[in-house]
Amino acid sequence: MGIMESAASTVQNDWKVGLDVPVKPKVKVQVALAGSHSKLATFMVDHTRMDKYSFVSQEVSCSYYRFRVSKMPPLTSHFTLALEKLPDQYDSKSKLEYQQLISNYGTHYMSQLQLGGRARDVTAVRVCEASMSSLSDDEIKDCLSMEAAVSIGMGSVKAWIESLEGSPSLVSYSLHPIHTLLAPDNPKREVLRRAVSEYISERALWRNCTRSCPSGTQRSADDPCSCLCPGDTMTNTLCCSWERGLEKLMLTVKTVSGLCGDYFTATDAFVKVFFERREIRTDTIWENNSPIWNVPLDFGTVRITSASKIRVQLWDEDKWDNDLLGSCNISLEAGGPHQKDCYLNHGRIWFQYSLRCGPHLGGQSSFDYVSQPPQQSTAKGKEVETFW
Repeated sequence: MGIMESAASTVQNDWKVGLDVPVKPKVKVQVALAGSHSKLATFMVDHTRMDKYSFVSQEVSCSYYRFRVSKMPPLTSHFTLALEKLPDQYDSKSKLEYQQLISNYGTHYMSQLQLGGRARDVTAVRVCEASMSSLSDDEIKDCLSMEAAVSIGMGSVKAWIESLEGSPSLVSYSLHPIHTLLAPDNPKREVLRRAVSEYISERALWRNCTRSCPSGTQRSADDPCSCLCPGDTMTNTLCCSWERGLEKLMLTVKTVSGLCGDYFTATDAFVKVFFERREIRTDTIWENNSPIWNVPLDFGTVRITSASKIRVQLWDEDKWDNDLLGSCNISLEAGGPHQKDCYLNHGRIWFQYSLRCGPHLGGQSSFDYVSQPPQQSTAKGKEVETFW
């Protein structure tokens, strides 16, 4: 919701004074009122529906003029007439008429304002993509500042500032609810106040954070709408993969047929599987030329490249010396389970493996970044369960 506060930062006073809008929402709920229908807010909502984003904002402003209106400014004839036509009561029957007036004239009027120039640049940064590139928010902001300085140039900035004196735009302002334009003894003043309060509350952005965090994560102490991962070999505390190419490797040795390991007895078989410098082996199945294991071998988190392979070896265990009955090398690709088999010196072995890409990773070797929408989203005018 910080980006919403940024959108409303041009408002210099507390615009909520005198209105019944949620100043401190209930526990585990976040709400954005001012700026909730701005282009900046729409930009934020659209992006956070697609992926986990943070927002980097840079801003420069310059004020030349200041204006203010009188405490009780004169009203235009068409606004006065619109007020007179309003019903005396605000209820379900008259709600549409009040909302139509508010839609036409707004919820507030500007009581004072500053003119000059204001430029803001907001960049949406994919949190996990930046994390996998070992970039912090501060480093990204520094990079963007340097890029802006190079691309715009100080001469352009100076020319822009000098142009503001003759062609100023709105920089900041103070707001008062439109019901304060009516005299204190006008009975419609209170009715209009209630209508404005309800109009704003119904159009606020809500994040309901009462839903439990997903399994394996916990609620952030700093942000009740965020869940954190404990951090392990696969993910950091932001629930992002540490780097590209990270996957979970699981291999299941199934069975072997057609063995002929010993001259006088059946084979005492076991299987070794190698990946990089790691080795995992099965238990030995004694006196069996068609052993069945169906045992999973968990390599945990591994880093995969396009050249990554596993080696599968079948051995015959003997008292003095183990005999290698055959081996094969298999190139790896993400996904699965992939069913594989190898022909050995004697016999044939069947096994399967699975490679599960880390969060926000995809492609054959988990090197592609993949957007993952949050489990919930931010909504206008209603509460929704939201977690990042």
